[in-house]
Amino acid sequence: MPETLITHIQALRETQPTQYGLLSTYHQEAQQALEVCQRNYPCVSQLYETLDEPALDRRMLGNILSCSSNSAFSVCIASEITVIGMI
Repeated sequence: MPETLITHIQALRETQPTQYGLLSTYHQEAQQALEVCQRNYPCVSQLYETLDEPALDRRMLGNILSCSSNSAFSVCIASEITVIGMI
């Protein structure tokens, strides 16, 4: 696991505990949406539509994905989700 990715995840856990909690709880659904969607730059609604019987709503999915859009967390969200699943 790259050290920078671990550092980003630790920083996320410390600075944005709510978003880290959402990411750790719903990482499998977010990862599934990212993997299944065939669009290059999908919006949250398009990602959400790929999920079968999701346990989260569109807003929660957007919140989960937005934790990586912050410039402090510019690491790819898919990588973060994979690592969160390993922790």
